[in-house]
Amino acid sequence: MKKATLLVILLLPLTTVLSAPGFSDRTGSDEAASIAETIFRHQIRHCYRYRSPKVYFLLLDGKDPSDDFMEQFKESVPPVKKASQMDNWARDKETGEQGIALAVEKIKQIDESKAEAEGGCVAGGLDGYGYRYSLVKENGRWVIKDAQGTWVS
Repeated sequence: MKKATLLVILLLPLTTVLSAPGFSDRTGSDEAASIAETIFRHQIRHCYRYRSPKVYFLLLDGKDPSDDFMEQFKESVPPVKKASQMDNWARDKETGEQGIALAVEKIKQIDESKAEAEGGCVAGGLDGYGYRYSLVKENGRWVIKDAQGTWVS
C-alpha cells in the first residue's frame, strides 16, 4: 500500500465520525471554538516536537477551520494552515515542506467548566497518534487536564 493511501486511511477516523453537534464553526459557540483552540495549541506544543515541524495543518470537525478561527494562528511560527493546504503526505502544497496534520473533533461540553474532545496528530504514513482530551475551565480559560492515548499507527 502506498504511503499516500496510508495517510488518507489514518485521517479517516478523524474525518468519518466527526459529528460534533454544536461545533463553533457551524453554530457560533464561542466555548467550542475556545476548546478547539486550546487543544490545537496543546498539540502544537507536544505532537512531534522533537522533529521541529516546518508547518502544521488543522482539521476541525472533519473540515478546514473557518477563516475567523484561523486568525488566532496567523502569527504562529512555524505557520499554521488549513488541512486543505497539505498533500496526502502532510506536505505543504505551496512550499513542499513536511508538516504535521492536527485534528480536533467530537467536542462535548459536559457543563460550564468541563469538556471532552478527541483529536490526533499525523506526520504521514504509519505515523500518527490519537487522544481523548479532558478539559476544565480555570480562571475563564480552558485547560487540558488529561490526554489519554486512544490509537497509534
